[in-house]
Amino acid sequence: MKKSLLHRAIGLGVTALAALGFVAAPAMPARATTLSDCHSDGKHYEVCFTDPLHDKGTVIEDRLGQLVDSAQRGDTIRLAWYMWTRTPLAKKMVAAKNRGVHVSLVLDDKIKGSAAYDTLHAGKVPITWCTTGHGSCLSTHINHNKFFLFDIDGTKSVVQTSFNDTGVQLKLYNNMVRVIGDTKLYAYYLAYWNRLHDHDWHGWTSDDDRHGTGSLRTKAYVFPRKAGDPVLGVLNNVTACRSGDTTIYVAESKFTAQRAAVKQRLAYLHDKKHCTVKVVTQQAADEKWVQAPTADGDNLPNAVVRHIKLHHKFILIDAKYAGHWQRMVFTGSHNLNENSLRHNDEALLRVHDAFVYDQFRRHFLDIYALSGNA
Repeated sequence: MKKSLLHRAIGLGVTALAALGFVAAPAMPARATTLSDCHSDGKHYEVCFTDPLHDKGTVIEDRLGQLVDSAQRGDTIRLAWYMWTRTPLAKKMVAAKNRGVHVSLVLDDKIKGSAAYDTLHAGKVPITWCTTGHGSCLSTHINHNKFFLFDIDGTKSVVQTSFNDTGVQLKLYNNMVRVIGDTKLYAYYLAYWNRLHDHDWHGWTSDDDRHGTGSLRTKAYVFPRKAGDPVLGVLNNVTACRSGDTTIYVAESKFTAQRAAVKQRLAYLHDKKHCTVKVVTQQAADEKWVQAPTADGDNLPNAVVRHIKLHHKFILIDAKYAGHWQRMVFTGSHNLNENSLRHNDEALLRVHDAFVYDQFRRHFLDIYALSGNA
């Protein structure tokens, strides 16, 4: 039997609530920071962040669970995920499958033996295992993806996150973006998911095949790549900064020497184009490498490079990009290291939206203020 309209609307978002005549409860008093919780524009976007310092770190897990709970018979849930050991969401997946939701998972085989695996296996949830290399479906290393595809009551949405569902991740800053109603973006992610599921690129033989645009000025980049660096290409599209449009913020779990060209471009934009570049990494060692001078003599000084316990993989741009002054967010599973570029199954999502940008900007400035210098 279908759940109440209100219960289903929780999964579909604020727009659905409004359409059904429900009035949102009064907002809770604003926190001093935007480190945690989920935020919606009421239309196409929802953004969530975790805050390991001030809450239990389950904001993303809880929101994913609400979405899974809202799915009913005939709806579809697909995902591609790297590490998954905790059971709360696994139990919800089993329950969804048992009430007639089409649930299908693509997982790195390293989760076998975990409590989540035992729950999914006992519940007979359909799983495709990535087994090449250290657990990849299409590459040589791992399936590092972290995305969900929901088709609930006819509403299609893409969820891209940096979050792995493990106890360790609850102690790290993470993010999640949900794009609602972008059918072109959903179709591209689904095409990629199908290739992961089949362990076959199915004609996507060149790097030119491994990106696709959505209908909301979104874009997906999938990996690995044989040559080139899409992130460097993104930064090369930044040609000028000016007062009020001068931001390049980078929050990366891993930023290593194999991506020296990305570091060099950031340093160039800081020194030569006078952009406001700020970088936060997870490890102090990465921070020290990022702030070391480049071969061209440009550098990101200690004052603008910091570290904190994060698992983010995002870049924010507010500058002249591809000939136009614009703001955008790039986020996903993609680290700034060699494995993410050349050897892993990965996805990176571009969102060109003022609401999403503002949520990420505020969150970045909050964690930057809390970060330390090596």
